This record gives sequence, structure tokens and C-alpha cells, in this order.
Amino acid sequence: MKTIVNKGSFTNIEKLIREAKRNTLIRMITLAQKQLNPLNYHLSFEAKKRLRWLYALYYEQDGNITVSAKKVGITRQWLSEIKTEFEKGGNDPRKLEPKSRAPHNTNNRNRIPKTTEDKIIEARDFSEGVWGKEKITRFLKREYSLKVNPNTVNSYLHKHKKIDPKISLKNTNAWKAKKEREKPIYSNSGTPTDNPRVERSHLTDELEFYQKGGLKKSFEEQKQALAEWEHFYNFVRPHQALGYLTPMEFYELWKEKPDEAHDITKKYQTYLAKQKKRLAGARRIKRKEQIESLMKFIDAKLQDKKTAIKRSKLQLINCQLCSLA
Repeated sequence: MKTIVNKGSFTNIEKLIREAKRNTLIRMITLAQKQLNPLNYHLSFEAKKRLRWLYALYYEQDGNITVSAKKVGITRQWLSEIKTEFEKGGNDPRKLEPKSRAPHNTNNRNRIPKTTEDKIIEARDFSEGVWGKEKITRFLKREYSLKVNPNTVNSYLHKHKKIDPKISLKNTNAWKAKKEREKPIYSNSGTPTDNPRVERSHLTDELEFYQKGGLKKSFEEQKQALAEWEHFYNFVRPHQALGYLTPMEFYELWKEKPDEAHDITKKYQTYLAKQKKRLAGARRIKRKEQIESLMKFIDAKLQDKKTAIKRSKLQLINCQLCSLA
């Protein structure tokens, strides 16, 4: 008889194997740390791995490089080089840190002229240390017709210590945090777009229950009111997204006629797409009108036309682009 194995079970087994391997590696690294790093020097994870290889060599295989290399999964030559480096350094585990791969000599690299470098620093100082690489790049192109890559600008700002490393690290961490927040897997507090269905149900609770006398004085009264509201929400209240059926009516329809239930959801998705397009068009029109009003006001100010300024101010009353009026 053919045995059928669920695909998900393979995934779980693979996860368990990976976790077991990692736990074993961490345990071995801890043992190696105790024996070969008694002073508890701070080491990178790569240096700790190499320390574990040496632990296998010294304490598990009695100094046999060939057997140790096979066990840890590296070449004999590499393990021999690491052993030599470690022993030449007086068994100092810090000697196991990976060496930098940066070239020793960079004189043959294409570099920007000294005059352009000076202009970058001048632009930074001109902005009183506020402008970043993108703004400086645009400024140099407009004012001096100098085309410089923003990353090059950033490198020279760091070179001349025009960027506070703490602020730079803070911005980097903030960018990483923003990327994490934008991942669709999670739902963040105060971010309705992460989980719109749940957020919309909360809004319904607020508008139709809590603001309509749903808050009670005692726990028992509140419990009873919530139970009544839950029944009303699921069995009485029509839902637009469900073709104005109640959730329970939609559930019964799905059990008996699933195709009809899916058609209802498709129609609502089509409706949402149209609404999104219509609202986006309305926003574009509004922004265009606001920009026109703002530009006319600025033009009137520059031309010093008192009548035009007064008229432009009236148009700017509802403008959200500025507070000049």
C-alpha cells in the first residue's frame, strides 16, 4: 500500500533538522570558548566558528588535521592555515578574526577631481550641515554642471567627517525598521492598511456600538451588551462587502452555493477597484488645483501685484500645500 506523506511534514522535519544543527553548533562554540578563549574576548561569529574547528582539532581528534577537516567540513589546507595563524599569535583567539578584503592600494581607482571634492564640502557647509547626498548632487548639477553620483557624495562627506556616525547609524536603523514595518506578514498598531478587514470591523464597533450607548457601567452589563452586539453583527446587520447579506447568510450561501458566494466577493472587489481609481483621480485633480493656486500666489508676490495677491490668498484658503496665506 502506497504511503502518502504530507508535504508540510517534510517542511517541519527540515526545520527541526536545521534547528538541531544550529543548536549543536552553538553548543560546540560554547565549549570552544571555554577552552580556547578563557579571557572572553569579544569575537565575531566567524571567529567563533574557527575557534570551534580548532576545538575539534585539539580536543576531539588529538591534533589530526585530516580527520578534523573532514568532520567540520572544510579543506585540510584551510584548517592547517588557521591552526598556524592561531599558534603564531600565541593562541590569541582574536587572531582568528577574518582579514579585511579591502585592497591595500587604491591609487589606481578613478577619483573625482579635487575641485569637485571641494564643491561637495562647500555645498554641505552652505546648507549648515543639513543637506544629504541627494540634495547636494542636485545642487552641484544645477549650479556648477557637475555630475556626481550620490553615493560618491556620501563617501566624501564621511571622509571629511561631515556626517555624525551616530546620526548615520540612527537613520540606517530607522530605514531598516521601516522596511520591516512594510512587510505584509505582520500587522502594526496604528497602521490600518496592514489588516484592513480587522481595522474596518473596529471602526464599525466604534461607530455603531460604543458611540450608540454600548459602554455600560458594570462588567455584567457590558458582557451582556457585547453578546447582543455580536449577535446583531453576525445575524442581523447587512454587510456591503457580502452583497448586503449578514455574515451568517453569506456562510449558509457558501455551504449550499459556493460559486454564488465567490461571485459576490468578486463584484465587491471590482467595486473597490473602481472606487480606488475614482478617488485617486479626484486627489490628482485636487493637487493640481492646489499647485496652480500656490504658484499664482507666488507669482503675484514676486510681481508685487496687490489685487492679484488678494485674489490668490482667497484661492489658498483651502490649500494644504502651504501656510503662506
